[in-house]
Amino acid sequence: MNIRQQTDESVEGRGSWPAMLDFYRSGIDVSLIEENLKLAVPERMEKFASFMRLVEALRSSQPPVPAAE
Repeated sequence: MNIRQQTDESVEGRGSWPAMLDFYRSGIDVSLIEENLKLAVPERMEKFASFMRLVEALRSSQPPVPAAE
């Protein structure tokens, strides 16, 4: 079952189809979410850890920003 099917089932009977349509029209690429959910939890955790290493590397490579007074 993919995220679209799960979403369809979770909102069925709640009268929130306009909200769901707005979600899909909002520009969010649901296929990226679906691909991530296909990964096992340890794989997702490793992807996140890799992302955080990148964030830390980018932060350490930038000069400090002076505090606003």
